This record gives sequence, structure tokens and C-alpha cells, in this order.
Amino acid sequence: CGPDYRHVGIVRGTISRFHKRSAAASFAQGVAFRFHRALHIYEQCVMRFLAPSLYMKRQLVAAGFPEKKIEVFPLCVDVNGISPVYEDRGYVLFAGGLSLEKGVETVIELARHLPDFLFKIVGSGPDAEKIHALAHELSNVEIVGFQIGEALANLFTGARVVLVPSRVEEVFPLTVLEAMAHGKCVIASHVGGIPDVIEDRVNGWLVPPMDLHAWTEALVRLVYADDQRRSMAVEARRTVETQYRVEDHDRRLMRVYGELIEESRK
Repeated sequence: CGPDYRHVGIVRGTISRFHKRSAAASFAQGVAFRFHRALHIYEQCVMRFLAPSLYMKRQLVAAGFPEKKIEVFPLCVDVNGISPVYEDRGYVLFAGGLSLEKGVETVIELARHLPDFLFKIVGSGPDAEKIHALAHELSNVEIVGFQIGEALANLFTGARVVLVPSRVEEVFPLTVLEAMAHGKCVIASHVGGIPDVIEDRVNGWLVPPMDLHAWTEALVRLVYADDQRRSMAVEARRTVETQYRVEDHDRRLMRVYGELIEESRK
């Protein structure tokens, strides 16, 4: 979810390429949205909207969707398959799409300012070539490419701190939950739905997305403050265990289905 395009016309939306970085896809998205709204399809044909974050619910309400039909329904992670590891192998991790809106440039700038810190960048994406070029002369940056499964879990396990420096209004980035489930302290941008999950200085650290000084300060403090980092990492794992478990997600989903079935019978 990028900038707020709710009140942008079809032409401006097309030019901005807000959807999939494609003019054609943006045009189609804009036309479809306007068409559906004009016919009141969302109001008449949808019984319940499940928003993955409070932020997303606010966006839907502001866009004119019926608030009484919107329920906050967070995503989840299977903590049963993840053992938290509060020790680390000393590096700072970014895991996500290699696109500028995800803030990968922030990671490169941090590496440039902190040559004694080792950074690992995991992922692939449309700006991969540019990211490789920016990191080319930095000996403390390792770009390991796209990883999944055990390989990705191993990278999370070895991280001292995980960075989520998004520059757009993220709806609900699963990377945050995955890192927290592994027992890692996350420094993340204060945007979108991220503050719904991270309580600043309690189970993670929130930073203005474009404030490099604040990112540097937060990272240096957490890399060297072992007790604070561990305390936040333990609280991060507890947050996932108590609020974002798969079992609870499934129960809530079945409850919603049950309520909708009852409503449809009336």
C-alpha cells in the first residue's frame, strides 16, 4: 500500500503507476474501483471486510466503506515451528523485497555510516540491480538473494537486529512477525500498520522512515545494549505467542464464518 490514492483521479493514478509499477495495471485498478463504488457493489454485496490492521480499517473507513462491516483481523505466524534464539552471529538483517519503497537504500546508507557493522540483505525485486550497484564498494554488506524455508530461518536466527525500513504505508508486513517469532529485536519505520504490532521501545523500536540519524542512533544503541536488546526480543516473542498465533487466527476465522452463515439465514 503506497501513498493515499483514494481521491486521485484515474489519469493521475495511471501516470503515478501506483499499482504494480504499471500504467496499465494502475489504470485498470482505478477504473475498477470507481466502477464498483458507483454501483455500490461493496456496500450491497460484501457482508464483512477483514482488515489486517487497525491502520487498514481507518483507511477503509476514510475511503467511505461501511465501518460496521469492517473487522480488524491480523495476520499470524506459526510459532510452534519456530524456536526463539536470543543469541546471534553479530550481523544486521534486512529481509524483504528489493524495491526502493521497502527502504533498502536506508540499509545501504547505514552500512556506509557504520563500516564496523555487518549487514545481510535477503530478497529479490525490481530494484535489485540498483541495490547491488549501491552496495558494490561496501565490504560490510552481503546480498544473499532470495531465500525461503530453513535457509531464511537460519538467517533470522543469526541476526542481532532486523531492519524493516519501509518508506510506504505498509498494511501489515509479515517480516515483522517472523523476526519477532525468532526472538529478534526489530527496528522498523513508524508507518502504516507497523505500529499496530510494535510498541516502541517495548517489543521493538519505531523510527521515522527517512530520518537516517534516528536509524543510526537506534541501531547503534541496540547492537551494543545487550540487556535492552534481549529484553525487547523476549517481549517481541511474547507478543507473537499471545496475539498472533495461527490457532487463534483460525478460531477467529471460523467465528466470522459462523456469524456470516447466521446472518445469511435471516
